[in-house]
Amino acid sequence: MQLLYTSKLSIGYGTKKQEKTLLTDLDLHLEQGKLTALLGVNGTGKSTLLRTLAGLQPALSGQILLEGKDLAKIPKEKIAQKISLVLTDKPEINLMKVKDLVSLGRYPYLRWSGRLNTHDKEKIDQAMYITQITAWAEQKMYHLSDGQQQKVWIARALAQDTPLLFLDEPTAHLDVINRLEILLLLKKIAEEQQKAILIATHDLSEVLQVAHYIWLINKQKKLIASSTPNFIDGNYIENNFTSTSIYFDKANKRFNLKPDN
Repeated sequence: MQLLYTSKLSIGYGTKKQEKTLLTDLDLHLEQGKLTALLGVNGTGKSTLLRTLAGLQPALSGQILLEGKDLAKIPKEKIAQKISLVLTDKPEINLMKVKDLVSLGRYPYLRWSGRLNTHDKEKIDQAMYITQITAWAEQKMYHLSDGQQQKVWIARALAQDTPLLFLDEPTAHLDVINRLEILLLLKKIAEEQQKAILIATHDLSEVLQVAHYIWLINKQKKLIASSTPNFIDGNYIENNFTSTSIYFDKANKRFNLKPDN
């Protein structure tokens, strides 16, 4: 099931008098139960695309449909019940307890009293259980490692209980073990919770092992959308990521150094 799709979408930033267009004519879709990885070098528009699809900034032209409705016409509070975000720029939360941060995911549903009801608390507990952070509930965030903190942010997004989840560089600054753990967790959430998950990332080797779909902003600043197997079998990796000293091993989905001549 397609939860979100675009038609002739163009993205960028600036004013009408001085627009900076990054990508044009995008016909994309995000499917329920699938993890999609958005790849591209810095400055090509990954974060801008993520923010535009989430309704945080307007499209330059074209249309984004969220569950069949024009995203531009949906109130912000309703979008927050459909799309949850984990962005790179996070607020200072070192002194917050883990469970308190996860509880913020219920904000779009709180009534005038601002109090969590039984349903809210169940969603919070469920999100912490899925991400395996229940044991840290009373810990303050500064006690946790970077990888552990990222799991807490994912749990907050899960507590928001939205069908779509967007993450900008969720594995940045993590070692290879934590990168794979986070990506495997996101794949598991997509499949078992039937969510459409989109991540912007630089971790090509890792996402090739877990993502269902790849969106690549190539060197020509065109976006290529493909299933991961087709992406690997094509020449997309060779044309965009290899060099004179590095080659891609399709069979093992990894980069290797070329032997000395």
